[in-house]
Amino acid sequence: MKSFVKKNIIFYILIFAVNSIILIAANYVVGNTISIPYELYETRRVFVPTEKVKNFDWDFLLERNVVLVAETSDSKVVGLYDPGMYYFVNSTKALDPRYLRYFSNEDYLKKTDTGVALINIDTMFRSGKLSPYIIKKGMKRAADTYNIDIIGALDIVSVGYGSLEESYPTDEFAIFKNIFKLNSNLIKKIYVDVPYIDVPETEKFNEMEKVSEVLKEKGFTEISENKAQPVIKAFIHAVLNYRKYERFILYCAMVSLSVFIYTSVIYLWKYKEYIYISRVCGTDFFKMYKLILKYSIFQIVLISMVASFGIWIYLGLIKEGIMSIFDYIVVDFIFLLLFLLCITGVYIFGFLRYSREMR
Repeated sequence: MKSFVKKNIIFYILIFAVNSIILIAANYVVGNTISIPYELYETRRVFVPTEKVKNFDWDFLLERNVVLVAETSDSKVVGLYDPGMYYFVNSTKALDPRYLRYFSNEDYLKKTDTGVALINIDTMFRSGKLSPYIIKKGMKRAADTYNIDIIGALDIVSVGYGSLEESYPTDEFAIFKNIFKLNSNLIKKIYVDVPYIDVPETEKFNEMEKVSEVLKEKGFTEISENKAQPVIKAFIHAVLNYRKYERFILYCAMVSLSVFIYTSVIYLWKYKEYIYISRVCGTDFFKMYKLILKYSIFQIVLISMVASFGIWIYLGLIKEGIMSIFDYIVVDFIFLLLFLLCITGVYIFGFLRYSREMR
C-alpha cells in the first residue's frame, strides 16, 4: 500500500491542488449570490420592526459614527444618516455648488426636512436626457412630490439602491431622506454599518453594537441576510449571468477540471496490463472493476476530504468562508463522480480493446 501511494504521489498532489482550486472557485461563485444593498459590507447589521415599535426620536445617532439606512413602506423613500458622507464621496453625483449639496451635520442637528434625489445617470445619459436643466427640473418634481427640500442628486446605481437600479425610469426620482425627519412607524427595515476604511475594526464593532442596543430597546429585532444560494444553483446563476469576474473564475474551474480529467485518464491507463491479464485469465468484468476501484477511490476520497478541510479552515481564518458543509460535500461528490467516470471509461475502453485483439 505504501509503495502504491509513493508511486502515485505526484498524481495525488495534483488532485489536491485541483480540488482546492475548485473549492475556492465555488466559494467565490456562491458568495457572489449574496446581495448586499446600498454598497455596504458583510459586517452590516440588519433590523426589522416588531409590533413594539412606536414613533421615536433619532437623537441617539448624533454621537455615533455609523451609516444607517432605513427602508420605508414607500419603496422610493429611504431614510439616511451618513455623517461621514460615505455615499457622497463614493458615488457618481451631479455637482453644482450654486444649488446642489449633501447632508451636513447641521441638517441632522436641526432636523431639517431635506432629501437627496437618486437618479439613474447612465440611463439618462444613454437616452440623451442628462443635463443640468433636466436634473434640476426632476429635483423640483421630487421636492413637490415628497414635500421636502431636495438639496442634491446621486446616481441610484452607485449607491446600490436595490432592484430599482437597472430599470429605473429616466423621468422619476427616488430619495434619501434625512433620517431625523422620518416617521419611525413607516420603517420596514434598517441597515447599520461603519463602511469607513480608516476606522479600526474594534471601533466599528463598538459603534454598531451601541446603535444595535438602542434599536432593540425601541422594538427592532436583528435578522440575518447572508443567505447564499446552493453551490449548483450558484454555478447555474454564474453561467447565465456571465459577468466579467465570474467568467474568469469559471474559466479557471473548467481548465482545472480538464487537467484533472486528462491526467486521470493518463494515470489510469498505466494499469491497462491488469485489464489485459484479466481478459487472458478470464476474470469476471465486474470483479476486476471492483479491484481497480478499491485501489483508487479510497485515496481520492481521502485527498478530497483533506483538501476540503484545509480550504474550509483557510477561508474561515480570512473570514471569507461562504459555503455550507453541504456545499463542500456536493463539490467533492461531483469531483469523485468525474473520477469514477474516468475509471469506468478507461476500463470499458481497455476491456473492449483487448477483447477485440483476442478474437
